[in-house]
Amino acid sequence: LLNCAVAPWRRPRTVECHAGATLRELLELAGGVLGVADLAARDRFVTSGGDSLTALRLRFEIQRRWQVDVPPADVIGKDFAALADAIDTGAH
Repeated sequence: LLNCAVAPWRRPRTVECHAGATLRELLELAGGVLGVADLAARDRFVTSGGDSLTALRLRFEIQRRWQVDVPPADVIGKDFAALADAIDTGAH
């Protein structure tokens, strides 16, 4: 095994090059609010360290950036990919 040229396993990145701009920007924005680097599309806000106060901060930042009012349940309950879809569709 030591002489094998196989690369070690790494957690796959879920934000690929073809991920939408909204998702990429949302992950960066959420990472700043949460103080967490390398969030992935399938991560959820609460399991990434978010709480009700940081959810309010993220909602405010989303509204400021995209002029979209996202329901608190979306921020808390959806993964970041679904939240980006809600932003793209103009969730109210």
